[in-house]
Amino acid sequence: MSSTLRTPAPDRGNSRSGRALTASLAGILTAVLAFTVAPPALATDTGSAPEATETVVPDPAGPAPAPEPSTPAASPAPAPTPTPTPTPTEVVGHAATPTPTPTPTTTPAKTTVKGWSGSRTVPLDFAAGRRFTVTPAQGRTINVQRFDGKAWKTIQTLRAGTGASSELVARTPASKIGATTRYRLSLPATPTAGALTSGEWVVTYRKYVTTLSGWPGTSTTVPYGRTSSRTVTTHPGRTVHVQRLNGSTWNTQRTMTVPSDGKLVVTSPMVVNSKVHRYRLRITATRAYSEKISAAWTIVPTGPVMPPQRYNGEVRDVVGAWGGLSNGRIPTSTLCTPTWTPSHHKMRCDANTALAQLNAAYRKRFGTNLAVTSTYRTYDQQVALKKQKPTLAAKPGTSNHGWGLAVDLGGGVQVWGSAQHNWMRANANNYGFFHPAWAQYDGSLPEPWHWEYAGAVASGRADQSKALAMQLVRTQPWNSANQRGCLSTLWQATSGWSYTKASGQRRGIPQADMVRAFGSSWTRSTTATTFQQNPKAQIEWGLRDITQRRGNACAALSTYRAKGTY
Repeated sequence: MSSTLRTPAPDRGNSRSGRALTASLAGILTAVLAFTVAPPALATDTGSAPEATETVVPDPAGPAPAPEPSTPAASPAPAPTPTPTPTPTEVVGHAATPTPTPTPTTTPAKTTVKGWSGSRTVPLDFAAGRRFTVTPAQGRTINVQRFDGKAWKTIQTLRAGTGASSELVARTPASKIGATTRYRLSLPATPTAGALTSGEWVVTYRKYVTTLSGWPGTSTTVPYGRTSSRTVTTHPGRTVHVQRLNGSTWNTQRTMTVPSDGKLVVTSPMVVNSKVHRYRLRITATRAYSEKISAAWTIVPTGPVMPPQRYNGEVRDVVGAWGGLSNGRIPTSTLCTPTWTPSHHKMRCDANTALAQLNAAYRKRFGTNLAVTSTYRTYDQQVALKKQKPTLAAKPGTSNHGWGLAVDLGGGVQVWGSAQHNWMRANANNYGFFHPAWAQYDGSLPEPWHWEYAGAVASGRADQSKALAMQLVRTQPWNSANQRGCLSTLWQATSGWSYTKASGQRRGIPQADMVRAFGSSWTRSTTATTFQQNPKAQIEWGLRDITQRRGNACAALSTYRAKGTY
């Protein structure tokens, strides 16, 4: 009998259960380590024996329970491993520092400018400002640049607000007239907004256009002796020249300044003849405003056309009162009758003499005498006439008929614009007669037939000027017979009582120093011109001057004899 060594069979149940338990514990430990190092995915664990490598998939429900140890069983086939969803595997070796995720970079915002580009024509001396909007703003710097022909140069720097957008105004400087200048905006970049160069703004400079309204460009008819006015509107402070066409040349008649309200009243000169005149306005240019010339305005005379007369003022209560007699109560024995009229016509004798001379010239021209219809009127006659013609007759005691100085004429003289009336207007002044202002065609009480004797006022004769001066002395505090004698001697020596006497800058009966009396521009002064043409104005001025500077006529005469002037 042979003896066989038998190796005891291993305790399959205990041995396999122990190995399975050991493997399960190792798998659990591996899974825990894998979760702490890498994302929950397929993990690889390396054991003590290199060749005994095993892949374990952690079961979320825990390890499977071991079989009963008393039941022997063959080695069970390994349970199939579920196929996991493919996941990128990461072999865990030595622990590594995770790489930080970079912060995303913000793209700078796009900058926009609205309201800038384009072109504009602006008046000279005007800051050509433009309003524009920058987005985003947030304190940005904006440079206003001008092209000088070679390069862009910054002329103004603006700073926007802190908001998302900002509205700004750029002021470009004025330039010379006709200049065209290019401008643009330049915005440097910021951390949150990009740089920007805007489109150009092209500015052309010109002058302000002068406006004028209210001036007609048509014809207007104006009666003789009247003026025509228009109110025009233009820029305050401007200089306006009223011009009249003379042949082919526009001559300035007068110069005016537009008041602060911009409204200027323009009056054409009085119509004095039948000539048609054309007027216009010329507004001179300034640095900021252009010149303006209006359309022509034609003045066409209508109605009676009559020549002007040298004097058509008033002599009431100056020449009239004489001999201590009152108006309308002068004895007819002291008056004279025109030789070609009925005896009831009476006039003051000096006026009667002048009327006779006037009549002789009139008869030479027309072949007939002046048709006298009314002369001196007594006070009672004035009262009766006032009752008959309350709107035509003067207040009793004020009419120059009551002084024997007025005459009413017919025979054609009483018709406006007739040959006889026009002849009187042109020639009556030479004999001391005139048509008073109130009796003119456009006067307060038109009477073409009414003429008055004014003596020296109208004719300028030396003897009549002297007689008028002796009457006007009554207005001075030094009036006396002795002072009147000194005045007569003084002005006889200086001018010979000639109202046209000229010596250097001295003029007229009192030989007034024109510069002292009317200023250095007296040659262009309307007042000075009137003074030189009117003996009455000269006498009145001379009397005031003597009173103010010398006290009386005798003192003025003493100064003249000592110095050759007074």
